[in-house]
Amino acid sequence: MRSATRLLTALVTTILATGAAACSQQHASSAPSPSGGEASRTATASPAPTPVVLGEVDETDPDSVADAVAVALSVRDARTDTSSQAVWERAQPLLTGDLAASAQDAGAADVERPDNRWVMMQRHQAHDVVEDIDRATDDPVPDTVTRAQRQRAVTVRAHGDDGWSGLVRTTRYWLTLTNVNGAWRVSAVRSTID
Repeated sequence: MRSATRLLTALVTTILATGAAACSQQHASSAPSPSGGEASRTATASPAPTPVVLGEVDETDPDSVADAVAVALSVRDARTDTSSQAVWERAQPLLTGDLAASAQDAGAADVERPDNRWVMMQRHQAHDVVEDIDRATDDPVPDTVTRAQRQRAVTVRAHGDDGWSGLVRTTRYWLTLTNVNGAWRVSAVRSTID
């Protein structure tokens, strides 16, 4: 558990530093030019999307699995994702079979009617970067050998390679995890967007 916590702490620290650097680069690029002419707007490199490296998830630790699934479900990349439901494909290895099957069945609905945020991300070929992961739990329920419950709030911001930056979006997750042969898997997800 400690190694997973250190890994996640390092990941979040790197992400926050990258996001802060990107914000300062964007503000600097929109300053008036010294020649007195109109501000030159050059595209700056946007922060890299936040990856979930499945090989680095400690599947014996429900906190590590909860973090990975919450991040996987929050981070979209319009440059590579065919729909906003691709997040479920990335999270699938950490879901129980039933949840993975129902998520796959529901994926077609988004393709027919994507939300406005996804449309804007596609327009700018944008990707999400995690700005914060809140692990606070209201009324924590003690874990059992086979079941655990976790809460996560993941805050992301979309960045386009053209310099565009979207609004902050925070999604709160209530995750139920089930121990399947020694590996924790998410068996139920409830979420709201702030």
